[in-house]
Amino acid sequence: MSRYEDDGTHTLVAISGRLRGVFHLGQRWKLGGRNVSTLIFETGHPARLNSYSDATGTIGVTLRELDLRQAVGAPIIVEDRLWGSLSASLAAEHPLPADTEARLASFTELVATAIANADRYRKRWPTRPSTPAPRSCRSNSTYPVRPCGWRSATTGSAAPTQPGGPG
Repeated sequence: MSRYEDDGTHTLVAISGRLRGVFHLGQRWKLGGRNVSTLIFETGHPARLNSYSDATGTIGVTLRELDLRQAVGAPIIVEDRLWGSLSASLAAEHPLPADTEARLASFTELVATAIANADRYRKRWPTRPSTPAPRSCRSNSTYPVRPCGWRSATTGSAAPTQPGGPG
């Protein structure tokens, strides 16, 4: 998963599979050429490359050198703005199912909702590390920290939040 930047690059914000050893979180790649990330950036729509043999651009060439053969991706649209993309690259020679882009696009809608919610939360309640939590929300060394207003999942009643209370 990558986030598009204003300077014509995209930043990797999540990595899975065998690419974890090759790519790193926060790594930036220049957009351009024929590859899924650039196609999504240019069109705002899901994209597919059935072969990396003719892929170009920094990311396309790198993925081809890793013996990846195909890729599919979908845009992440947050509040009507192209935020980034989610893509999958495969070494398999058999083609991905025809509905892969649509399925991936459905998933990116959930990702976009989570990103939008996190952005709203961060804007509404910015972190202030110099401000300690209210005493009722703190923990002592015996009990773990519980969020204020935490309720028991089994009884539904409010759990004690005072230090030293069962939790």
